[in-house]
Amino acid sequence: MFRRHIAAGAGLLLAINCYAQQLSYRHFSTNEGLPHPQIYMTKTGPDGSLWIGTDNGLSRFDGNRFHNYYPKHAAGTNYILDMDSLPGGLMLVNVYKGGLCLIRNDSIIRLNIDMSLLPVKMAPLDGRLYSITYDPVNRCIWTITNSRELFRMVLTGNRLVVNPLNTDGISCYSIYFSHKRSAVFFATTKGLLTYTPGKQVHPVSDHPPAIPVFRVFEKGENEFILGLQDGVMRFNLHTGEKIITRYTKKILRYDRFLYDEKQRLLWIPGFDGGIFIFRESDMKTPYLHILKGTTPNFLYADPDNNIWCSTYGSGLYLFQQTYILNYHKEEGLDDSYVTHIAFGKDPNPYVSCLYSFYRFNLENHYLDTLFKTGVTGPYNKSFMLQNGQQLFVNAGKIMNSNGKELANTRSVIYDIRAYNPDTLLFSNYSGLRLLNSVYEEITTGTPEPKANIFMIGRKGDSLLLASAKGLFIYIPKKQTLQQFNEKNGLGDGYLHTVLPYNDTIYCGTRTGLYAIDKNGQVTHCWKSILADEDINHISADNRGGIWIGTQKGLYLQANNRLYHFDMHDGFVASEITFILARGNQLYVGTTQGLSVAGLEHVYENLGTSFHPRLPEIEKIIINGREVIPLPGEELKLEPGENNLAILIKLVQFNPRPLTVLEYSLDNGENWTPVINREISLKSLNYGSYSLQVRTRHRNETTNYYMTPFRFGIALPWYRNVLVIVGVSLALSALGIWLYNRTTRNRRIRERQQLALKKQMLDLEQKAMAALLNPHFVFNAINSINYYINNGEEEKYTRLLTDLSKLIRLNLNNTYKDSVTLKSELEIVQLYVAFEKHRFIRQPLQFDIINDSKTLPEQVKIPSMIIQPFVENAIWHGLLPKNGGRVWLHIKDAAAGYLLVEIHDDGVGMAPAETKTPGSGVRGIQLIQERISAYNQLNKYPIKLFIPGNEATSREGFFVRLFFPLQQEPA
Repeated sequence: MFRRHIAAGAGLLLAINCYAQQLSYRHFSTNEGLPHPQIYMTKTGPDGSLWIGTDNGLSRFDGNRFHNYYPKHAAGTNYILDMDSLPGGLMLVNVYKGGLCLIRNDSIIRLNIDMSLLPVKMAPLDGRLYSITYDPVNRCIWTITNSRELFRMVLTGNRLVVNPLNTDGISCYSIYFSHKRSAVFFATTKGLLTYTPGKQVHPVSDHPPAIPVFRVFEKGENEFILGLQDGVMRFNLHTGEKIITRYTKKILRYDRFLYDEKQRLLWIPGFDGGIFIFRESDMKTPYLHILKGTTPNFLYADPDNNIWCSTYGSGLYLFQQTYILNYHKEEGLDDSYVTHIAFGKDPNPYVSCLYSFYRFNLENHYLDTLFKTGVTGPYNKSFMLQNGQQLFVNAGKIMNSNGKELANTRSVIYDIRAYNPDTLLFSNYSGLRLLNSVYEEITTGTPEPKANIFMIGRKGDSLLLASAKGLFIYIPKKQTLQQFNEKNGLGDGYLHTVLPYNDTIYCGTRTGLYAIDKNGQVTHCWKSILADEDINHISADNRGGIWIGTQKGLYLQANNRLYHFDMHDGFVASEITFILARGNQLYVGTTQGLSVAGLEHVYENLGTSFHPRLPEIEKIIINGREVIPLPGEELKLEPGENNLAILIKLVQFNPRPLTVLEYSLDNGENWTPVINREISLKSLNYGSYSLQVRTRHRNETTNYYMTPFRFGIALPWYRNVLVIVGVSLALSALGIWLYNRTTRNRRIRERQQLALKKQMLDLEQKAMAALLNPHFVFNAINSINYYINNGEEEKYTRLLTDLSKLIRLNLNNTYKDSVTLKSELEIVQLYVAFEKHRFIRQPLQFDIINDSKTLPEQVKIPSMIIQPFVENAIWHGLLPKNGGRVWLHIKDAAAGYLLVEIHDDGVGMAPAETKTPGSGVRGIQLIQERISAYNQLNKYPIKLFIPGNEATSREGFFVRLFFPLQQEPA
């Protein structure tokens, strides 16, 4: 199917020179269904499908599969030279040495050529015809013989009547019908000619070219592009101006060239193979040289402006014309995950990726690597100061364009911008921070709020802060702070991006797009379409369009409508990470590379009309039996006939699916995509069904519907009343037996639970001992003794108080089945307070980050289950490096769980240390035993994750604990 789209990368509509880009194509040969790889002609049929004439029959391609025709029984041979469509859905076919045939309703009819009207008796034309062209204006068929004679024919029934035509010995090479001018043109030995009834064949103007012309294409209103024997000529109808250009380094087939008026490109086959593509304004240097190993025969542009190339022996090639350039490793982008795009003083954009920074060189369209970082960061960014200096952010580091470190904030920087001429403002997990002109952090006067701030925007004097707690509007001069979250209509209060545009503030959340007007009213934008979309980034272009990046593609809000784009439209991937519109270019960062699109062509394509063909049912296969339903017939099926394969007929002729095809069985409430034009319905229940099929333009929202197909499946025997009563009695007896068995098993489980509870109590007492281990008590007493000897009464008094409080809390929780998370955190904080006295050179930093919507006092967990992991982080992670940071990150997890992550930035663990999780770590093995016992007693288990062999990093370690918010006995 065409969803095996063209791997985009061509960028023909962008007026830029890009030799690193090669045109992507799709190749068709006998493996895809073509009857023969040697092709002579390609044209579009009356239903929009493609017809291909080969050495072994004629093939019709509807965008999904090939339908082959073999005229040998009617014309004596299968060699097809040419074809063209006629009114009424007919196809006229020129068979080599077999004359002309007509395909009507998949039947092949041989036509008789009547030459009785000619004034002079001539040899029969059957077997001598070379090419045919239908003229809808004059309602005739123009033919050229193998000796270059031109004839005019009119179809009457199964007869072609040849009309007299005064050509005065002119040799004709090709025919071109212009739908724009409603006229037919002939490339002849006497130049460019046309036809007018009464005047017969005559020059197109008073200034005809005086040299033989082999091929014709129109250009604009008054010009033609003509293929000569040794070059290409631009010919003006009014002035008679002739400009001849040629490429001297190679011998080209100018008689077979194709002119793409929209792109202003010339495609010219070479005598020694391949196709040379030139810009109209530059015939000295090829734009591209493609298909070098093939022998092109015929070039054809379909109504969607896609280029088809027929070859001798290599089959058919399809080139999609796209307005997008994609950048991967071949174009210098070694790191394919784009995180940020920005501009500096020069016109070249800077591209940030996970572990590299690049400068996009607009001269050669290559990404120059600036430097690579040591830390992979999804928030890597670049920005420019007011003095023009370009800076780069990686994790908590700020660097210049050479990768030299200017500052290290020691926490991940989410966003950064100029606060005033002498101050930088950046955000991290704890809120906003300030840096002075020498990149030193300013500790006083830090603005509010205290929250994870992912993006900083500016609207006038206000700062717009997209955070994990909603949108904050902060005015530094007035020291005012306004918050928008779920309480005032923002839906999901978790924002990654914010965009001020005119009088509206657009907010991208995990549940769609929201707009806040100047009066503070919140609107959920495009709720029916974007309600389930996670918005990653928003940007505005200079045409009034709002671009919205999601994990499922790119959306454009323009002209009060919403359009959708993804990898099927030519973008490198569907998961969008960053968007930036600059001038006429749209830069789109994705997880698989960078895409650059021309905005003028995006908007130009939005204005094109869409006239879809309604889908039809081609045939139905029921349990392997083929059925063709009558129009409007309701199909009656037996109970066992509940597996249906319904083939849909729809000409969707484009290398990327311009149309979306969907079906519904529940009156249009839920729609499912149709894959490969086939609807597979398996194991249907009895009852009546109404199958609805609809199609629409893939970027639009208007749907077009097929007449519903109705069918019904009869009631099966086991739905009989007597059968149901009998089965019910049997099930009742079975239920009584199962109840008795369940009761007996419950008693057994109760006895097992009593044993497990006793084991839990034993383990909890051991955990108490593990908490107050001799090392800890010894160090605590030493710390108190140290302060007593130094006469620091206030410190040793506070330590004694904290120690007594820790022991009291520990004793209170020892014999409890569960405690609150708040109580457990108090024990951890008291424990860490003692441990901090052991770190003198490099202090021990401890933080608790709570991003959960659930209050700690509402969460029940087993007692003394977090402290051993904190102890492990301090003893085995930070102690060897004499300091560092330990932090707990509490956040909501999926499926009713609360996640507690214990992190440290210590020395980590070597692979040998992680082969057996918890080995050599006091108390952790005991915790695993307690969790195992707890999970046997409770329906919702606690989940523990300790990195295994993959934890090879020597820079930090982490442990994850998932606590269920619901507690119910198993």
